Amino acid sequence: MAETGSVSYLFKQRGLLVFSAESDKAEEIELAAIEAGAEDIAQEEGKVFVYTNPKELDQVRRALSEAGYNSEEMELTWEPTSTVQVDEEKGEKLIKLSEMLEDLDDVTHVSSNFEIA
Repeated sequence: MAETGSVSYLFKQRGLLVFSAESDKAEEIELAAIEAGAEDIAQEEGKVFVYTNPKELDQVRRALSEAGYNSEEMELTWEPTSTVQVDEEKGEKLIKLSEMLEDLDDVTHVSSNFEIA
């Protein structure tokens, strides 16, 4: 097995805030996040994802909270710097492997860099 952190160069740590938003509020949250210092913003299925520098996560969260936007989730996450495309069969096997790893007592979180094509 590899040492702890042996593949960390494949990932970038980022702060993540998740907001639930109606479509008319999403743009307001995005503008407030930009003013608060967010690095990146994404929308998906009624959610606004605000990405920050890990060291500025709480600062951005507080600024958005003061502007009236309270996040549903706040965490430090590992984003892949590049991804690998896999077919559906291999993707299912990788998902099963990830689930098995997360079930281990010593494992707190599993990050991956694959995308199912």
